[in-house]
Amino acid sequence: MSYVSFAKDITQYCDCLPGPGEVVIKDAGIFASESPVSIDGAFLKVIDYEVFNKAYNVDCMLQVQEAKKLAIEGETEPKIHELC
Repeated sequence: MSYVSFAKDITQYCDCLPGPGEVVIKDAGIFASESPVSIDGAFLKVIDYEVFNKAYNVDCMLQVQEAKKLAIEGETEPKIHELC
């Protein structure tokens, strides 16, 4: 199985809410992997995720680390290959 994530126009809060807030990350890119852990790890590696840590009062990387502990395949610090 493969995973693709388009990280574009990301708001501080979930866009499923009536008031997701302003866009805090315009375009971080497109991420692809065979692992959801690696995609999330790569995304957090590329952006300044402190805005989300402050919004939720928790380290966003904890979710990725917990997924890894649950034996979900992937790397929390994946190697990133940029394609233009």
